Amino acid sequence: EAATFFASMDPEGMHLGNEKTAPIFIKNFFADFKTVLGRGHIIKDFKKCDFEPIRKHLNEQKIIRKAISDEEKQKNKEERNDTMFRFGYALVDGHIEKVGNYNMEPPGAFRGRGEHPKMGKLKSRVAPEQVFI
Repeated sequence: EAATFFASMDPEGMHLGNEKTAPIFIKNFFADFKTVLGRGHIIKDFKKCDFEPIRKHLNEQKIIRKAISDEEKQKNKEERNDTMFRFGYALVDGHIEKVGNYNMEPPGAFRGRGEHPKMGKLKSRVAPEQVFI
């Protein structure tokens, strides 16, 4: 999963394509990537890692997602609306209020803006037990 986070980044994009931010991003990502892999893993040098097969697979999946039919798009939109009506409103002091954000941020590589010192760090998945309302 962590390798997919890196492969999903555009190599010429704002983080990896920028000569100032790329070393920070890669250093932080590789430090977290090594902890995910474990102590005795064979990967020691980031330059020897090839994320291109994963990147190719992600691009193929993107093309498949864009090629869905209008019926499937409508079905997906209805599911999102059902979810929004189910979780998007709360009863507060007897009044119905729209909830600002009912979605959790998915795990991934932190991107940040500009030359953020933590860009490239891995964001972990949030478990339901960690959420308090």
